[in-house]
Amino acid sequence: MAQPRNTQQTQASAGAPGSRPRVHPPGRLAGSVSPSRPGAEPASGGSPSLTPVTEPAGSEPREPPQDRPGSVAAGPDSDGDGSGEQEAPEQDSEPREQQRRFDRQLHRTRQRERRQLLDQCDRLLLLDFNSLAMPDWPDHYTVEKARRQRDLWVFVLSLVSLVVLLGLISLVPALVAGAAFGLGVLLLALGLPPVRHLITDNPSYAELLMKRQRLMRQARNHIRHVEGPLGLAACCRALGPYNPALTRARFQRLYELSRQGRLATLVHTRGHCQLYLMFALEAEKAYNRLQDEYLKAHQEEIDAGEAQPLNVRETSHLSESSGGEAAERPDPDAPATGTPGGDRTAS
Repeated sequence: MAQPRNTQQTQASAGAPGSRPRVHPPGRLAGSVSPSRPGAEPASGGSPSLTPVTEPAGSEPREPPQDRPGSVAAGPDSDGDGSGEQEAPEQDSEPREQQRRFDRQLHRTRQRERRQLLDQCDRLLLLDFNSLAMPDWPDHYTVEKARRQRDLWVFVLSLVSLVVLLGLISLVPALVAGAAFGLGVLLLALGLPPVRHLITDNPSYAELLMKRQRLMRQARNHIRHVEGPLGLAACCRALGPYNPALTRARFQRLYELSRQGRLATLVHTRGHCQLYLMFALEAEKAYNRLQDEYLKAHQEEIDAGEAQPLNVRETSHLSESSGGEAAERPDPDAPATGTPGGDRTAS
């Protein structure tokens, strides 16, 4: 009697309104579940057909499997590498950002070096062309001509003096001795500059030598003023990349003397002054190129929003050698006046 009662309970529970048959997902039991009816054949296409499987009564219904948290459902076209594709652009952007920062730091370092070099070589703005070119320098022909006139004057004066002495001892007539004495006095008067300039405007040999000495002393003082305590030539040696002419062998001795602080004291001839003038002109060309490069790079920083505009004082200081150079430099044909370097003032 117990067996029929269990059978009835099972049928009652199976027919209860709250119970429903469980259907497994497709493909899960495709290979293990046999056909529900004997003699059933698989569906066309080679895949066996599935029938709903009824769970025993009293068991809890199973829930469909859920995806784990954090897992990403792969689409039909995804191959499981979506996260790597998202991280790849970030990894590529990091080296670019580092390279950009390195380039910016290198640019700032170069700008700092350019500004420091401009500050060290700014004494080039004090250069006076006439003080070193010396357009009033007496040439060799004028000096040689004056020397010959001086020798002739000394010879005639010596001859007249000899005649006067012979007249004192009565070897020549007194009239000849008196005429010789008057001529000697006239020659002595011609030796005085005020009297000689009443007759001729040609300078004497002594005046030409004194003028040379004065111009040399003026040029030496100007070189000492331009060199300053640091040595302008030694500081401008770093301008070689902006003007290859500064790397010539003729300027190497100049750099060494400037570094030792003995350049101005060893300038004795006009050739030394001309050599320093050639160096100064080449250094000024390099200074202008360096200034243009610095201003161009600074303008790019301003456009990028990484720097502030230069104030009026700095702009006038940097543009003095390029914009105001032509107006400040004196005319080489005009006579040099004033103190050495007086035509330019330090900013």
